Amino acid sequence: MKYSLFFFSTILFMASCASTGNKPIEGISNHISEIKTLVLEEGTMVYEDSMGKGPVIICIPGMGDTRGQFRLLAPKLVKEGFRVVTVDPRGQGDSSATFKNYSAKSVGEDIIKLINKFDGPLYLVGNSSGGASAAWAASFKPDKVKGLILLAAFLRDHPRSFWTDVMLRASLIELWGTSFWISYYKSLFITRIPEDQERYTEALSKSLKQSGHISALSQMVFASKSEIEGRLSEVLSPALAIGGSEDPDFKDPEVELTWISSKLPGRKTLIKGAGHYPHLEFPDKVLKSIQNFIGTY
Repeated sequence: MKYSLFFFSTILFMASCASTGNKPIEGISNHISEIKTLVLEEGTMVYEDSMGKGPVIICIPGMGDTRGQFRLLAPKLVKEGFRVVTVDPRGQGDSSATFKNYSAKSVGEDIIKLINKFDGPLYLVGNSSGGASAAWAASFKPDKVKGLILLAAFLRDHPRSFWTDVMLRASLIELWGTSFWISYYKSLFITRIPEDQERYTEALSKSLKQSGHISALSQMVFASKSEIEGRLSEVLSPALAIGGSEDPDFKDPEVELTWISSKLPGRKTLIKGAGHYPHLEFPDKVLKSIQNFIGTY
């Protein structure tokens, strides 16, 4: 029965990719277990599930990235006994780019639907804009979300100049948008570069070159997070805010962590030397922080 279910889920996954004209991308799997598909109203969301009976942790990457962002952290969490679910948000990775909206709020609505598939309390991990989506989902599911782990999370809008917006719009054109984003992505690693980074970056580039994915990314970049910020007072789950001291996406990463911890109950951890992906540069330190956090709440 187990193998027939796996076969069926694989066929469904392949069919969903075919329906959007996209093929599964090699190199973005976390190699933790089954690849599944959540059918939504306007498309499909692909996720990877380690199965098992341990506490569930749903991991959401930031904009432009894939579930492979958790390739170093997810296996460690599985080894610690967790059931780990890593997500390709709408318009990213192996998920459809057939949606009308790609805001962090809309991704959060998808996560709520995914949460409903699991029994009992669970944890949400979100990086960058994925943290905003996690917070949105948690604000509507206080009975299910036991805790939030926010990795370099954007939970509010940060001012950009007019000329920055002009540059971004010009850079995120289909013809050269992938090259621009990959160059920007590489700049977010400050102290340590994962050993498999070159191979993963190639897979990420293939992902972004799929039909509709750069357009989806562009919409994400310009979507406001004001509604996310407005819902933070409704988040009852304790939160662990983790950031890198050298994160170039924030003017002052420590100030941002302090602001998050003032809005959400919980604690903050600043990892010295890390950039925008502390879980890729220092996965063991992030794992230890998560263990301590979950052990406390």
